[in-house]
Amino acid sequence: MQNDNQLVELGKYYLSINQIDLAWNILKEVAASSPNNSLAYELLAQIAFLKGDEMMAYKLLSQACNTEGCSSEALYCLGQNYLASKKFSDAIEIFERSIAKNGEYFEVLHDLGTCYANQGILIKAIEFYNKALEIKNDVPELFFNLGRMEDELKNYSEAINHYGKAISLKADYAEAWSHKGLAFHELERYEEALSAFDAALNLTPNYSEALNFKAVTLSEMRRYTEALTCLDKAIIANPSFSDALWNKATTQLVLGNFEEGWKNYEFRWAKSKSQPYKYPEIPQLPTNETQRGRRILVWAEQGYGDTLQFSRYIHLLLEQGAQVIFEVQKPLLNLLRNNIQCQVVEKYDPTIEVDYQVPLLTLPHIFKTTLDSIPPIYPNINLTGGHLGRLGKFLLSTNNKINIGISCSGNPEHLNDRNRSMPLINFLPLLDISNLYLIQKGVSNDDLKCLDTHTEIKYLGNELIDFEDSAAIINSMDLIISVDTSLAHLAGILKKKLFLLLPFSPEWRWMSEGSTSPWYPSTKIFRQNKRGDWGTVIDQIMAELITQNQCE
Repeated sequence: MQNDNQLVELGKYYLSINQIDLAWNILKEVAASSPNNSLAYELLAQIAFLKGDEMMAYKLLSQACNTEGCSSEALYCLGQNYLASKKFSDAIEIFERSIAKNGEYFEVLHDLGTCYANQGILIKAIEFYNKALEIKNDVPELFFNLGRMEDELKNYSEAINHYGKAISLKADYAEAWSHKGLAFHELERYEEALSAFDAALNLTPNYSEALNFKAVTLSEMRRYTEALTCLDKAIIANPSFSDALWNKATTQLVLGNFEEGWKNYEFRWAKSKSQPYKYPEIPQLPTNETQRGRRILVWAEQGYGDTLQFSRYIHLLLEQGAQVIFEVQKPLLNLLRNNIQCQVVEKYDPTIEVDYQVPLLTLPHIFKTTLDSIPPIYPNINLTGGHLGRLGKFLLSTNNKINIGISCSGNPEHLNDRNRSMPLINFLPLLDISNLYLIQKGVSNDDLKCLDTHTEIKYLGNELIDFEDSAAIINSMDLIISVDTSLAHLAGILKKKLFLLLPFSPEWRWMSEGSTSPWYPSTKIFRQNKRGDWGTVIDQIMAELITQNQCE
C-alpha cells in the first residue's frame, strides 16, 4: 500500500510537469494492483481528458466513483456527465453522494435543480435552485433558471422578477429578455412583451426564438402582417425552425391564404409539444393521385370540433373510389358511424391491411383547398331514434319564448381556453326573451354557482352520453349560441342556426374578420372588438334577437 501511494504521488508529479505518458503508465500499474485506489483512477481520468478521450475518461471516473475513497470532485464530474447525457436519476444519485462527502456547495445544488427541472419535478427544482441562491446570489443563469420554473408553474409575475434580476446582473442577456417577454405575453401585457422582445432582438438581431415569440404576441394583437414579417425573419435565421413555420401557417390561414397555410400546417408534427404522429409505419397518402381502389386509414387528431369540421373530406376520398377506415374519438363514434358511408372505428385494427394512412387535417392540403373550394358539409346528419324521446322532457313549450341552446366554455386544457370561454353569467340578459339550455359536459365552479342561483337555466350536461345526444338537443332548439367549442362545430355540420361568439383574437379557422363562416353557412359570427369584452357581444346578440322577433 505504501508503495502504491508513493507511485500515485510520482504519477501526480509527472502529470504536473506534463509527462503524461509516463504518468499514465505509472498510474495504470497502481490501478492494476490496487483496484480500490480511487485517486489513481481519478488521475487516469484526468489524463484521458487531456488526451481528448472522453469515453475512456468517464469510464475511469466511474471506476473511481465505485470506491469508497473517491473525492466529491470526482463524483460531481461524473454527475455532470450523467446530466449532459440526460441520465437524470443517475446524476441525482451521484450529486447527492458528492454532497454527503463535502456538504452542500453551489455547483452541485444548481445542477441538482437542473436534474429535477428536466424530470418535470418543478417544486424540487426550485427548492435546490433557492438553496444555491443562498450560497451565491450573483449568477444570472440561476435567476434565469428560476424564471423558467415559475413560467412552467404559470407563476408569471414571479418569473418576470427572476428574469429582471438575471438581466440586472447581465444586461446583454438576450435569452432572459426574450423569456421575460413571453411571461408578459401570458399576463396579456402585450406592449411590455413587445418591448422585452425588442430588447432581446437589439442584442441579437437574428434571434429566431425571440422573433417567433414576438410574432405570437403580434398575432394576439391582430397585427398579422407584422407577425408574418417576424416569422419570415425567424425562418431565414433558422430554416428548420418548426415552431415558426407552424405559427406562420396559422397566421396565413387566419388571413385566408390557404394555399401556403395548409402546406406549412404540416409542421404541426415537428413543433414543440406536438402530438405524436400515429401509424408512421404505414405509407402516407400521396398527393396528386387518384385513390380508386385504395384502402385508406384516416385518423382523427386534435379535438372533437376538428373531427366534425373536417369529416367532410371523407366524402372526397369516397368520391375518388377509395375505401376508407375513419378512426375517430369514442364520443363521436355513433354519430359519424351512422352518417358517413365508410368504416368508422374507435381504434384501427392493424391486422386490417391498408395502402395509406393520413391524419384528418392533412386532407385540406392534399385536396389543395382554397377559400373558394371548401367542400360543402357532407353528409346531411340523420339522427337515430330514441334521443329526442329521452331528452324532450327538458324542453319548455308552454311559454312564448324561443328555446336557445348555449355553451359558454369548452375543454379547460385548450391552449386558448381563458380567452375563448366566458362566464355563464353573461348569458343572463337572454332569459328575458328565451328559454336557455346549457349544453356542455363540464362546468366551472363559478358557472355552477350561477346555475344554482338561476334555476331557469336548464343544465343538460348530465344527460349527454355522446354527440348523438348533443345533436338531438341541438336539432330541437330554435337557435344555438356558443363560444368556440365542439358544440359550435356540431351545430355547424347540422346546419342549425348558430350565433358564434369569438374572442378578440380568434382561432385561425374563423378568419380574422367578417360575420360569416365559409365552413358553416348557417353561422353568424359575433366578434369581440375589445379583448375580454363579452358584454358588448351579448348586447349585439340581444339587439339581433329583438329585431328578429319584431320581424316575425
